[in-house]
This record gives sequence, structure tokens and C-alpha cells, in this order.
Amino acid sequence: GDIVNYSTISQVTDEQVMAQSLHALWNQIGVVLHAHQGTLNHYAGDAIFAVWEVARFPDAAERAIDFALAANMLVDDLGPELPLRGPDGLPIHMGWGVVQGMAALAAMTRSVDAVIGDATNVAFRLSGLAGRQGRAAVLATSGIHSAARSFFDWGTSESVEIKGRRGMETVFPVIARKTPGEPPPAAPTTSPNVTAP
Repeated sequence: GDIVNYSTISQVTDEQVMAQSLHALWNQIGVVLHAHQGTLNHYAGDAIFAVWEVARFPDAAERAIDFALAANMLVDDLGPELPLRGPDGLPIHMGWGVVQGMAALAAMTRSVDAVIGDATNVAFRLSGLAGRQGRAAVLATSGIHSAARSFFDWGTSESVEIKGRRGMETVFPVIARKTPGEPPPAAPTTSPNVTAP
């Protein structure tokens, strides 16, 4: 997850307001993450990175999407109570990227392990696209869509170029968890290619 317009917000916001708001936000999101059995890898000021190991959770894709949807709802509810505001004066909002793939653990310091690899890079870049330029707040890669397609309502897919990566990535907006008894999804559609930062 990534706070939209964080760089601009941090330029015009008092550091104490930033610290207090982010402390409250990350604490509450941590509760949601715990409820969905995700593992926090790290916070990066404006971003949170969490993982679900497929070996432990065969339904990892579902859990990650459910977390992103729940965390986004929390931000929508909590945002108006926080003094932290976007450049337009409105409450903050976030974008969420859900990916799957191989990753490696690297000991960065004695107390912190980093999850590294292409999937990590895609996750950060995707969260930086979500919730911006009319996109849904939660975007998922095609691998996540394949793994969890029947459990969620999806928007129209889009091909995007992810900064620092060759080729295009097909991403799918996640709308909501399906209500039991809904009919199976129609074949996915794809919108024109888009180049994104």
C-alpha cells in the first residue's frame, strides 16, 4: 500500500502532524494485517509492504486481496479523522498492489530481513499506480487474478508499463469480494496499453 501524493503532502505538512497521523494510520492498518494473517515486512514512510507465504497459506492471493480491500476501507474511514491532508485539502487515500511471485529473504541488518526480487518491485510500482488517474484503489497482477478470479468482482484489465521493467504488465482492478451465489465471471476484457510512471 502507498499513500497517494505523499511527496507533495510531506512538503507542506508539519513534521509533527505527519508523525502523529502516520503512527495512527500504521497502527490501525497493522491490526487489519494481523486479522488477515499477513506478515509485515516493512514500512517505508508512505508505504507498507506485507507478505503471505503460499507454503503456509494456499489461499494467499485471497488473503492479500481481502487485506487490501479492508485496509483501503479503513483508510477511507480513518482519513477524515486525521489532520494529514492531501494537496487538495481532502483526507488522504492509498493505492494497493497485490502480486505473487518468487522472492528471496535478505538480512539487511541484524534485526531486519528484506523480501527482495521482481515481485517486490512490481508490488511497490503497482501500489504507486493504484488509486491514481481514475484507477481502482486495489490493483492485482494477472497471476493474482488467475488464482482468485472466482472470489472477487473485477474491473476491466489494463496493460501498463511498470517503471524500471521491460514489457507490459496486465493488471486487474479489484472491486469487491463476490457475494455467495453470484454467477461466474465473464471472460476478462483488456483496455488499450497505457504507459505509467
